Amino acid sequence: MKVVVLFSLLFLLGCELSITEADEQQRLPIVESITRPPLLITYEDMIKTTSELTLTFLASHTDQSALTKEAYQFQWPSYVYDSEGIAYKVESVATSSELSDESLNDYEMGITMKLSPPPVDLETNRLSIPFYMVPRLYEAGYPFSPSENASPLVVGDISLYNVAIDDSTIQFDMVDNHPDSSNRNLQYLFTRISDEQEVYPLFSRIDDSSSPVRVELEFAEPISPNDRFQIDRTTASLPEWRFTFVIAEGE
Repeated sequence: MKVVVLFSLLFLLGCELSITEADEQQRLPIVESITRPPLLITYEDMIKTTSELTLTFLASHTDQSALTKEAYQFQWPSYVYDSEGIAYKVESVATSSELSDESLNDYEMGITMKLSPPPVDLETNRLSIPFYMVPRLYEAGYPFSPSENASPLVVGDISLYNVAIDDSTIQFDMVDNHPDSSNRNLQYLFTRISDEQEVYPLFSRIDDSSSPVRVELEFAEPISPNDRFQIDRTTASLPEWRFTFVIAEGE
């Protein structure tokens, strides 16, 4: 009889542990920052009242280039949901040059979101906030400079590897993460920016038979590491970048 009781207790304890582990696995991981260089957006704070929940985020350019409201076209949801499937209405989303009554730098921007009704419990539940944005700052093309000592050299959704200069020639491997890049061969225009004017290469050699795409550009004048270049997709519109914040109170 004692053996049966002991076995039953162990079985119930095992079930309880399994349920707890399953609940932990089903909980979404916390996501408090997203990045697509040079853009970085971080969740900053939440303020809860009896009528609404205010969430604040800080958007910034990590290279300290100017960040304007027009640089990115944000699309926020009408409702967001917690981990129990409860919906909360997005009453408003506003951008500002201030955050928590503090002035921001010209490469920063505050984002304030108001939800109602306020969630009752965000210590155990988690709030998912999906959104997407269109990077309007790349409408004229994706600028880069070989002087940026990074590998890969990331500009938005384009990554450059093995950037090398030889007199008047620059070559690199390019990975384009545009959604259409996997469905069809995209076409590009490569230029050099000199005195705010676009200079076209004398010769362009592009091998897109495999990934990454191998690019070699030859110009009339010698190239220096501080020169600026630009990549423009000629057969695709700007992409939609999709992200999801997952936040909880006290984490």
